[in-house]
Formats: sequence, C-alpha cells, structure tokens
Amino acid sequence: MAKEVILLVCTAGISTNLLVAKMQHLADVQKLNVDVFATNASECKESIKKYQLKAVMISPQLRYLKEEIAQELVGKDIPLDIISMQDYGNMDSKSILEHAMSLKF
Repeated sequence: MAKEVILLVCTAGISTNLLVAKMQHLADVQKLNVDVFATNASECKESIKKYQLKAVMISPQLRYLKEEIAQELVGKDIPLDIISMQDYGNMDSKSILEHAMSLKF
C-alpha cells in the first residue's frame, strides 16, 4: 500500500525542513504509513496534485492562505488545518504529527 503524505505548507521551507525530518523520524519509529513533506506556498497547488495526501498543515505565518488552499482541496476529502503557533515555534514534531494524524475531513 502506498504511503499517504502529510504536506506542510510554509513560507520558504528552511525551518520547516527540520520539522519535517523530526516528524518523519517519529512516523517511522511509530511505523505509521505516512511520509512528511514540506512545500512553499507558491508550489502548494502542484504538491496537492502530486501526492496522495493524508492531510495538509499550514504554518502559522501563512494562516491567511487557508481559504485559498481549501479551494484546491474541494472534492478531495483531504483535511486542512493550521499548525499551532506554539507547536511550530517549539518545533514540537510529536504534537504536530499527532494533530495531523487525528484530522478528519
């Protein structure tokens, strides 16, 4: 079975790449059937088309894009949410991964 993807949408991807690595490590340790990827806002539409998505998580600084990204997900049954400012600031990969895995459409 192909892995589903948790897609993190961020501004440039620099700090998010560290978060992705930590989240992927946790997912692997927990034997979750997911891959974690990050994309910047300008490449978000292409990434939504490219991957079999489990969830899309938006970094707090891009919360203003939530409705625009939601339009890209219409009819796809893919949950979308904003990463908590506290979790993002603390790079709390465990909390963010748990939140992403708990999302339902």
